[in-house]
Amino acid sequence: MHRRVLVVEDDADLREALVGLLVAEGHEVEGVGDGRAALESMRARRPDVVVLDLMLPIMDGWEVLAVQRSEPGLAEIPVVVVSGNATPVAAAAHADLYLVKPLDARTIMQAVTDVVSNSERRRHPARLAHIERLAAIGTLAAGISHEITNPLTYLLLQLKKTRAFVGKANANDADELDDMLAGAIEAAERISAIAHDVAAFSRADDASEREIVDLGEVARCAIRLVRHRIQHLAMLETDDGVVPPVFGSEGRLVQVFMNLLVNATQALPQEGAATHVIRVVSGTDDAGWAFVEVADNGRGIPGHLLGRIFEPFFTTKAAGEGTGLGLALCNDIVSALGGEILVASEEGRGTRFRVRLPPAAVTTGSRANRDGADDQSGKEE
Repeated sequence: MHRRVLVVEDDADLREALVGLLVAEGHEVEGVGDGRAALESMRARRPDVVVLDLMLPIMDGWEVLAVQRSEPGLAEIPVVVVSGNATPVAAAAHADLYLVKPLDARTIMQAVTDVVSNSERRRHPARLAHIERLAAIGTLAAGISHEITNPLTYLLLQLKKTRAFVGKANANDADELDDMLAGAIEAAERISAIAHDVAAFSRADDASEREIVDLGEVARCAIRLVRHRIQHLAMLETDDGVVPPVFGSEGRLVQVFMNLLVNATQALPQEGAATHVIRVVSGTDDAGWAFVEVADNGRGIPGHLLGRIFEPFFTTKAAGEGTGLGLALCNDIVSALGGEILVASEEGRGTRFRVRLPPAAVTTGSRANRDGADDQSGKEE
């Protein structure tokens, strides 16, 4: 697809090569050699994407990015940083994508296509939730068959066995008959619980429907829905403390914890499953807020990337392992309920996400206070 591309590179030979490469692909390309000229071109032409070197005369790439992100007319233009500087400071440049020289033509072309596509999708917030919901539904569907098939098969076998047994039973067989019926009832209750969990998740479509929610039970529901993904990858540890009720959407919160659990599985290396641990802890913090933590002992997140993990479309996962939308959506859901998600991570040792929400009494009380203030204000007018 035809794009307007701005190439900012002080090396004239490299700039000419990049411009020629992009023009050959059908793009409309301008090349400039310093940061000030880059900003002037951005203001005049509004390119679809900027390919930016960091080491530039007059204004370097960091300064260009700082100015660009501060100007409303320029802030949404996606930027691909291309630099020979591979230090964490360079990688922390607030760009949509960071590439290290040397690199090949295919990488450049794919980068331009990807960041523009992501930028276009970012302009449609409603689609973010829809896309991530589809991804979550895929995860859910993969486990439903497994979770339901086992208890349903057991239930059918027990009922058939019971039917055959009743025809020839006598008084002495009452205990055995009772055991078979108890097993059938237990299997039916498992199926009922799965149906409840799926129903809870499905209610996420109605974001306006809020109610008193047990955050600990919401986390347990999410665990049941993704247990099939965890059981072959890691040991699951839980520590259920006392959690005050919160005010929110059960379905949306189930989606939050499903996403955090799936992220935890994806953070674990392929090898060494016997040493992998995913730990879920719930309780009440010192401020009286409800919290649930999801922690893993996987790869961890590099320190210079921690500040970006809640950005839409930003991901540290390998290609094909994520949309880059999950954490952004989780953050939006929790923030809308008056809470927050805290993250702590150490590269090579693991990551811990803590979801905090105010207790229902605080939330509803605060709302009542605000409503009362609004009413009073109206009377004074």
